[in-house]
Amino acid sequence: MNPRIGKLREELQGGRHMVSLERAILATEYCREHETRALEDEARSELFRHLCMVRRVHVGENELIVGERGPAPGVVPLFPEQADSEGNFASIPDNVFETDAGEPDAFEQQVIPYWRDVLSQDGFAVRSNHDRISFGDDFDMLCRKGILARKAVIAKNMGAEGPDQDRQLRAMDTACNGIMIFAVRHAELADSMADAMEQEQDDLDRVAQLRHMADVCRRVPAHAPCDFWEALQMLWFLHLGAQMESAQSVPLPKDALLNYLTPFYERDTKKGGMPREFARELVACFLIKAYTHGMLDLPENADSELAQLMSEVAKELHLEKQGVY
Repeated sequence: MNPRIGKLREELQGGRHMVSLERAILATEYCREHETRALEDEARSELFRHLCMVRRVHVGENELIVGERGPAPGVVPLFPEQADSEGNFASIPDNVFETDAGEPDAFEQQVIPYWRDVLSQDGFAVRSNHDRISFGDDFDMLCRKGILARKAVIAKNMGAEGPDQDRQLRAMDTACNGIMIFAVRHAELADSMADAMEQEQDDLDRVAQLRHMADVCRRVPAHAPCDFWEALQMLWFLHLGAQMESAQSVPLPKDALLNYLTPFYERDTKKGGMPREFARELVACFLIKAYTHGMLDLPENADSELAQLMSEVAKELHLEKQGVY
């Protein structure tokens, strides 16, 4: 077994299902400061962008693909604005993430009273569908062309169909800005980790990987991906972004998954010089992400080489269809 895949499997098996209070506190502070009394369209997207700017980001020791819904793999964020009017979040979970140790007081004193009051009021609404922070209807096109191409389409359509449509477009544009900020923050963290390792002359191969990961995160999702590594990271950032502000996880669209990734995989492994063993590592990192976020639904059609590889890696890692979220 490849050493990285072995370490990833060990981390997966040793992971704990924990709850983070960070998002609940940040969302509460933002809504109270901005007097947000309804989370629809623009307000929802503005909250999403704010969280992309301030929440913790994570780059793991063995990761090649980055991005989490919470502050660490397998850690579940709380969504107090999506609770019912009875305040079903009105207690601190027993399994609070360890780096949230200093936050229970804020949760008890700020989050619970604020949302219990807001949710009990008539007229408060949170749209329950994922379109509230959507980057656009055509997910496949967005993966192929990038966020900046979507923003150009948004700008072109502004003012064409009236105020309601403009509000939706502005919300979409704000969400686009948020996910690009989220990606760049991962690039900055990867670079800072590489700087620290370089100073210690520690694992220079990993330093080079971290530098490349930073380059990838600065390119996607803003721009179209150029290779298999960037295509996987692009797909993950965009799908994660659409799911990051919902308590429910939706699996990646498996047909689009293969249609989108296969050309990059075949070009890089057959003509681009990417060793198949490294492509296998990238697939393992990607499947771990999807699994730990409850978004893994493997392709059933194993006719292509990439589909077979995904199936082999999933079996090697003992992944089931449903993850820990």
